[in-house]
Amino acid sequence: AEQPTPETTTLVDQLRREVKLHAKAEEATLYGALFEQGKKLKEFSQEGKIEHKLLELALNKLSKTQPGADGEFK
Repeated sequence: AEQPTPETTTLVDQLRREVKLHAKAEEATLYGALFEQGKKLKEFSQEGKIEHKLLELALNKLSKTQPGADGEFK
């Protein structure tokens, strides 16, 4: 299998950092405010936290995936 280029590794690391920062800011501001506004918005805020966790898992997998003939990395 091919090894990721330094540029690809840097981009993946940058993507992971920036998405995590976005998720934390969104959870601290938006979801906190929605949680207080009633059942429907509370459920929305809880779903968003689950989506952020799934995104974090996908980004962690991406950072460990090697490019190969199957194209999984891309």
